[in-house]
Amino acid sequence: MDTTIAICTWNRSDLLDKTLAHMRHLEIPVGTSWEIVVVNNRCTDNTDEIIAAHARSLPVRRVFEEKQGQSHARNAAAMAARGELIIWTDDDVLVDSKWLVEMLAAARARPEFSFFGGPIEPWFEHDPPQWLLDNWPAINGAFAFRDLGNDEFEFDLKRLPYGANYAMRTSVQRAFPYNPKLGRVATGEIRGEETDVLHKLLAAGHRGWWVPASKVKHFIPAERLTLDYIRRFFHGIGQTEFIRKRGESSQANIAMWERPRTLVNALQAEVRYRYYSTFRPKKTKRWVNSLVRSSRLWGHLAACNAAMKKAA
Repeated sequence: MDTTIAICTWNRSDLLDKTLAHMRHLEIPVGTSWEIVVVNNRCTDNTDEIIAAHARSLPVRRVFEEKQGQSHARNAAAMAARGELIIWTDDDVLVDSKWLVEMLAAARARPEFSFFGGPIEPWFEHDPPQWLLDNWPAINGAFAFRDLGNDEFEFDLKRLPYGANYAMRTSVQRAFPYNPKLGRVATGEIRGEETDVLHKLLAAGHRGWWVPASKVKHFIPAERLTLDYIRRFFHGIGQTEFIRKRGESSQANIAMWERPRTLVNALQAEVRYRYYSTFRPKKTKRWVNSLVRSSRLWGHLAACNAAMKKAA
């Protein structure tokens, strides 16, 4: 089989329904064999019914993963995939009609490349507030936005695809499984499982390619257009960064001396955020940047505390 489209889901059957329905409009190259694998990661809603309903018109099959977490679900999808190329997307995405055509064309034209990625555009449920638009460059990562331009190029450490729209040769993916310590678990905010794998691929000599014509739209619900969401997201990024950048064996020792400095920096950033948001609300860049910094530092501190507690 040529390709497997992989989707991991947890209790978002309404969005999954829209995602799969939209895939009926995909253009499929003549002679291409393909499938959709949806990993049910211990869902308690009607996800299985949605998958079964779409199986009447799409080559979709269900895989169940008992262990909760995005990394476990991705690893299950990789092992179940029958295609030579896995194309990853999410359960809250609308793919462009030429999405599959363009990704497959890039993979076939460049057999020396191991992974590929394309743009992710926002699909807002409601118009975003002005403070969000004014600070979009600083916070768009919280909405999985990815636009690296209209020209193709080879990826490097500073320019990599995001999890809602990238592809990998299946043999390579299986050789580089996702770290269960990373990736969202239920409503948790630790992320970065795909970035971790892509960094390891580059370190091992694998190459990646940007495919600007392979586009998707990512759903942004109204509840994410809030400062509370920004705080939670970047708190999770702080935790993720600590886990990714600190070796497992030295985490506790590093945490012990990092904790006081991180606490002071977090408090300073938090004070700046609260001051500017209260007394200088029109200076949105100052208080949004302070909120992002404080949230990352609080997340870093939480991971420090967890490492020390684990070692105790």
